[in-house]
Amino acid sequence: MIRGLNLGVAFLLEVTVLFAIGYWGFTRPWASPVRFVAGFGGPLLMAVLWGAFGSPKASVPLDGAADAAFRIAWFGVGTLAFAITGRPSPPSPWSESTRQRRDAGKPLTSSRPVRSRITKTWGTRPHNPEPLATRQMPTSGRA
Repeated sequence: MIRGLNLGVAFLLEVTVLFAIGYWGFTRPWASPVRFVAGFGGPLLMAVLWGAFGSPKASVPLDGAADAAFRIAWFGVGTLAFAITGRPSPPSPWSESTRQRRDAGKPLTSSRPVRSRITKTWGTRPHNPEPLATRQMPTSGRA
């Protein structure tokens, strides 16, 4: 069971490398035909290399240091492809770029124009410096 799980995880990682190479090819700032060739040709080339040298039924099986070097290079190319595209992981609200935008004072939403229109229409925004606990709650005439 552990061996099957290990093989499944290894397969997903290998497919992720192919996806990374394709993503890299399609996100290059080149002309469309070149991106098409890089987006489909890169993963195809990597799949041929994997079939020839890395797969369990490889036509040229590698062993020892050569196998380790091939696998390091294989996964290194996939990692490098993700890194070159600029997004090695999905963006999150806690990422550095989000913090930099927030710290720079740029709004993360489009509420600033609405707020400025309200301010222009009604004057300054209402501000009550009195803490909520000490505020007198309005009472209606009914008891």
